[in-house]
Amino acid sequence: MDALAPSGPSALAAIAGIGIDLCPPARMAQARERWGTRARAIFSPAELDAFPGGELAVPWAAREAALKAVGLPSVLGAPLGDFRVVPAADGRLAFDLGPAARAALEARGLATLALAVTRVAGVVLALATAHAPGAAPHAIAWGALPARGAPSATARAAALLALRPLLPAADPAAATWTGGADRAPALALPGGPPILVSLTHDGGLAAAAVAVPAPEARR
Repeated sequence: MDALAPSGPSALAAIAGIGIDLCPPARMAQARERWGTRARAIFSPAELDAFPGGELAVPWAAREAALKAVGLPSVLGAPLGDFRVVPAADGRLAFDLGPAARAALEARGLATLALAVTRVAGVVLALATAHAPGAAPHAIAWGALPARGAPSATARAAALLALRPLLPAADPAAATWTGGADRAPALALPGGPPILVSLTHDGGLAAAAVAVPAPEARR
């Protein structure tokens, strides 16, 4: 997308939902002391050991991204403690879902949840993708831009930039945005394929993740 972009188009993945979130480590530096028992309810003992100080921004951003990918409307009432983050066998990070999180996925016809984490200008950027049996293969792009002016407008601009390599013939000026407030953002292009999109802004950045069905899935 630009010099701050952590990702170009990804390999195809069969997904049914995406979520993205930013979290500055400084905001989480005193979380376990400030939140007290709430921190111990949200983060597992293993997470509290593995992510000291501001590094709790990693599992927090992962949880926020997961809620968006699954389609849970807010952290209020969500089983945050069940979206644990652990090292995977390849050294990357992965979700270890507890019973309530698994039930939330199953209620929405989802099977698994994948995680990718990077940093942009020191801010943690997490991407969650929800996978469902029979879901169409999608190409994904995600990244962040410096928030200039209205952060939400920058996030939408980031989404349109991310779409360029996925839909090179698309006209960004024809994009239609809906959602906002308490509704998830939605993006459509005239005559184009259905687009999965997630937006966020924090820490002086605005970020977006987009996914479009592979050409063979559009026939």
